[in-house]
Amino acid sequence: LLSRKKKSAFKRHHSDRYKRLNFSWRKPRGIDSTVRRRFKGNIRMPNIGYGNNRLNRGKTRQNLIKIRVFTEKDIENIVMMNNKVELEFPRVLGKERKTKLMKVASIYDFRVSNLPKVKPI
Repeated sequence: LLSRKKKSAFKRHHSDRYKRLNFSWRKPRGIDSTVRRRFKGNIRMPNIGYGNNRLNRGKTRQNLIKIRVFTEKDIENIVMMNNKVELEFPRVLGKERKTKLMKVASIYDFRVSNLPKVKPI
């Protein structure tokens, strides 16, 4: 398993105080802002030190690269990488197309992260 830093959610300053403020992060720009000036006891601002290792970035817990697949040709293009890659089917695809892709993926022994829900007959 990959070792990663703890991912902390950076919330917008005073978003817990006022309903009109969204929780999504916005950089404080006020001249007297205690968060911008990084006073003790205030919320932390995101910075480069919170990033993950470059070699592990974008990988799953099983050390695989996640690739989104739309067609059978996409799978055939990455056949040689089947033990380094995890496939993901997008939500846009229909159930019939997903089951076709699932059959092709099983032939080439690919791991699929979001298997299509097929009802048993």
